[in-house]
Amino acid sequence: VELASNLDEPLELAVLPDRSVLIIERKGAIKLFKPASNELSLVTVLPVFHGLEDGLLGLVADPDFAQNNQIFLFYSPVDKEPKQRVSRFTFKEGKLDQTSEKIIIEIPVQRQECCHSAGSLAFGPDRNLYIAVGDNTNPHNPGYYNSIDERKGRENWDAQRTAGNTNDLRGKILRVKPEPNGSYTIPEDNLFPKNGTKGKPEIYAMGCRNPYRVNVDQKTGFVYWGDVGQNTENNPARGPVSYDEFHQAKSPGFFGWPYIAGNNQPYTDFDFETNVNGPFYNPLRPVNKSPNNTGDTILPPAQPAFIWYSYDESKEFKNMGTGGKSPIMGPVFYSGLIKQPTSTTKFPEYYNGKLFIAEWMRDWINVVSMDNAGNLVSIERFMPSSKFEHPIDLEFGPDGSLYVLEYGTAWFAQNKNSRLVRIEYNKGNRPPVAQIKADKLVGALPLTVNFSAVNSFDYDKEDKLTYRWILDAGKGTKAQGAQVKHVYTKPGTYQVVLQATDNQGNSSSKTLTIEAGNEKPRANLQFTGNQTFYWPGKPISYQAKVTDKEDGTLGKGISP
Repeated sequence: VELASNLDEPLELAVLPDRSVLIIERKGAIKLFKPASNELSLVTVLPVFHGLEDGLLGLVADPDFAQNNQIFLFYSPVDKEPKQRVSRFTFKEGKLDQTSEKIIIEIPVQRQECCHSAGSLAFGPDRNLYIAVGDNTNPHNPGYYNSIDERKGRENWDAQRTAGNTNDLRGKILRVKPEPNGSYTIPEDNLFPKNGTKGKPEIYAMGCRNPYRVNVDQKTGFVYWGDVGQNTENNPARGPVSYDEFHQAKSPGFFGWPYIAGNNQPYTDFDFETNVNGPFYNPLRPVNKSPNNTGDTILPPAQPAFIWYSYDESKEFKNMGTGGKSPIMGPVFYSGLIKQPTSTTKFPEYYNGKLFIAEWMRDWINVVSMDNAGNLVSIERFMPSSKFEHPIDLEFGPDGSLYVLEYGTAWFAQNKNSRLVRIEYNKGNRPPVAQIKADKLVGALPLTVNFSAVNSFDYDKEDKLTYRWILDAGKGTKAQGAQVKHVYTKPGTYQVVLQATDNQGNSSSKTLTIEAGNEKPRANLQFTGNQTFYWPGKPISYQAKVTDKEDGTLGKGISP
């Protein structure tokens, strides 16, 4: 069910207890879809810096939103000191109280170079807040290999200063416990001790490049995120091919970037100053010797990706597709956690405990089955006959339906095909989809029109369809069959209705308008002389001719 469309860079959504949906757009707009009115409205525009990949990037509702009306936003403030900020706000009765802002955490960044802002937010079952932060590093080095350029003046091209730095919050998944007064505390079992002696205590996972969409299993507490990979040229002497990754963290750890990719395949320690290729990094004992590193030199052992894939067909995982790649992590579905258990649109038990993942470039959603320990069992395509327009966020609502935010075709643009949809489970037989084709929509009398229903279809492939037509609604001329012909002898506007019915009795209708009594005018240009090419600056002679069956020609019934 399409709820809204024509959005301007939608990034993240939050489904509220009443099934209203908050949407954020990168340039700062916050919008609200209300199911009661079936309308999308603008709540406010938050002032943000939206250059590079920054902006209003993350949104999550407090787990106790029904009681406290609090939401959390990850955004790039318009400030002299470049930073990312996560704040708590009160959202009540369709309004965002900006005076209620409580700044939870601020993350210093640089804005001289693109890229990788990430910005996703999620709560775990323990009420801890997870914050996905990009490595804030320019990836466009020659060959698009791992970002380890240590040359002076190229600090912002070196992800060792961020993702590989235990003393920096960028290129990480952070985990904090928001407190009622707007501060936060550190959970007991993050990656580093609370006293900060080994690294920033907020860090849960490090070694992330551009972690896009973090999600937390609401039963196991496992943390999931997609990480957009490097566009590496295929050169085994420098390391693995370009991998994008879906990660699963059962506990805190280091997840490789910028030293390791995929299933712990190492890059080499390449010297950009001398162009000398050094040894491969050791996944069991990664060492950060960058002059831009302000943290520990010896890093935790690298953890392999849960799923990894490149441009070609994956040999390890099914249904990943081919081409460009940008992984989007979705939720794990649990039927027992749905707040409206009697909902008729709730996903079935088949999906219980399964992980939903999406691909922004390849326009698919997949379902990952796991065993009781969280190990991958299989990957299957979800709604394989449907094409999603760059899915960028997925969330189950209190009704058990899946809400999907689609970014649309073009980057950094308002796309007509961007949209918010709700995917509902239809138990049992599904109604067919009626589709009409007509060889003429407008014409002079007598107007003969050939109608066809052959493009109608039913998602239940075994169902047989029958077709009933009303060829001039209001007058009751009827017909049956997949293809029919009708002659209109009187001028007027006619509504043609097709009803497609399956053998279970379910049906749907489609309406088409026919305008009878006036033929379309015909216009053409007649050129004198050469008609295949022209000479710049020289005039071209042509004559416009227009004829209309009812009104005549130019100068004879039709004014020039």
